[in-house]
Amino acid sequence: KGQSVTVQITVDDGTDIITETSAAVVIDNTLPTADTVIGPFAAVYGEDVVCNIINESDADSDTVSISEVQWAFGSGATTTTTGDTLALTVADHGAETSVSCMPTFTDGEASVVGTESDFVSISDLALRHLVRGDLVITEIMNNPSAQNDADSEWFEVWVNTAIDTTVIGGGNRGDINLHGLAISDDGTDFDQLDLDIFVFGGDYLVFGENEDTSLNGGVVVDYIFNGSLSNGVDEIYILDTETTVTLDEVLWDDGATYPDTNGASMNLDPSAIGADSNENGDFWCDSISTFGDGDFGTPGADNDTCP
Repeated sequence: KGQSVTVQITVDDGTDIITETSAAVVIDNTLPTADTVIGPFAAVYGEDVVCNIINESDADSDTVSISEVQWAFGSGATTTTTGDTLALTVADHGAETSVSCMPTFTDGEASVVGTESDFVSISDLALRHLVRGDLVITEIMNNPSAQNDADSEWFEVWVNTAIDTTVIGGGNRGDINLHGLAISDDGTDFDQLDLDIFVFGGDYLVFGENEDTSLNGGVVVDYIFNGSLSNGVDEIYILDTETTVTLDEVLWDDGATYPDTNGASMNLDPSAIGADSNENGDFWCDSISTFGDGDFGTPGADNDTCP
C-alpha cells in the first residue's frame, strides 16, 4: 500500500520481440471505519468515563485502534487524551455537568476522526451507588376518587438525607442521577427510567400514570410510570437492574393491615420513614390533608402524622 505498480508484457512471435509497460498504478490504503460509544450513561465525579469504538471495519484487514480522544464538556471546554488512554476521570472537572468524546482511530497507515458521541451527564452519585434504604416509598394513591384510577394513581419516593454524595469523588453539588431506576410488581408491571432524573437528599419524587393535572386529580408528576396500582393486594418494588439491588418495596394487603380508603392515599408516618418500617402496615394511615381536586394526600411534600 502506498507503492506504485507497473505491469510489463513481452510478446515474441518468433520474428519480433515487443515489450510494453503499463502506466503506474498506486495501491491506496482503504480508510478504516468505526462507530463511537461512551459510557456509563450516568457518569460521576471520581470515576472514569470511557470512550471506545465498535463495529470497526478495515477492508485491508488492518487492526483498528484509537490514537487520540477529544473530550468536550457541556460548558464548551475541551481536553485531549492520547495513545491508548480511552478513559477520562472527571474528578478534575467539578464544574462540568456533561461530557462527550470524539476519537481519532487508525489502521497504522491512516487516521480518521470519528463521530462525536452523545453527551453523558455528570453527577455526584448514580443509581448504581445506592443501597437499600436510600430511596423509600412513603405514599401510595392506589384508590383515587376525584378522577378515574387509570389517570390518577400515583406513589411517592423519598430520597434519604443520610446519603453521602461525596463518597465517590468528593463532588460538591449533592446530586444523584436515578437514570435506570426500575419499577415492578409481582405481576407484569415493569417500567424503567430511560432518562436522567436528578434528585437531592430530602427530595420527594412522584411517579404517576398521567402528568395532566386536569385529569390526574391535580398531582404534579415527576415521572410517568407504565403500570397500575391495585385497590386490593399489590406491591411496588423499586430497584437497580444493573446491580440487582432492591432499594425498597411495599406490599399492601387489601386493607388487612394497610389502610385502604377510597379517595385517600396510604400515608407512611413521618417517624417511621425507612425501607424496613414501611413494610409494616401499622406505620401507615389514611392521609388527612387535601390536594388538587379534593382527594386526600401530600404528593411531593411531607406526610401527615398518623394518629
